[in-house]
Parts: sequence; structure tokens; C-alpha cells
Amino acid sequence: MSKIAIRLPTFIIPKTNPEDCDCLKKPLETTYKAGKIFWQKEVGEKISLDDIICDVEIEKRTYEVVAETEGILVEQLIPDGGTFETQSVLGYLIKD
Repeated sequence: MSKIAIRLPTFIIPKTNPEDCDCLKKPLETTYKAGKIFWQKEVGEKISLDDIICDVEIEKRTYEVVAETEGILVEQLIPDGGTFETQSVLGYLIKD
């Protein structure tokens, strides 16, 4: 079975070029580099489509990371409460 990477959804990560943004009314922070993770599921737990896998806190905002597929959480690469870089793989699922 192949592992499926858990990453931040692209809507959480700001666009790297402010000109690509459709809202230029105020300056935007486009350099989010890190955040904190809070796991809602444990390793070995079955995950259903759209289940909340973890919450991430970036720049004082909290986002839910939901499952894009069903599977089993097999690995958490960053410990609960740990800091991650925005391009990091957070963990892995495998299809059951």
C-alpha cells in the first residue's frame, strides 16, 4: 500500500505573488513560513472523507485540515503542539 501525504490545503498558504491575489485592498502577508499543529486523530485511527485530521495555527488563525480521502492515519511527522513549515508533509494515510 502506498502512503498518501497529508499537507496544508492550498487555500491556507498565501499566494507567493501579491499580484495573483484577487484582493489588493490591503497589504497581505505572503510569507507564512511556519505554524503549530494540533492532531484530532491518532495513529492507527480510521479516517473518513472530510474528517478533521488536525487543526493548524498560522499567524494567530486556526484552520482545520480535512481528509481528502478515506484511509488509516499511519504516521504523524510533527508531534502534537509542534511547529511545522508550511510546505511540510504533516503525516501519512494509507487506503484501507
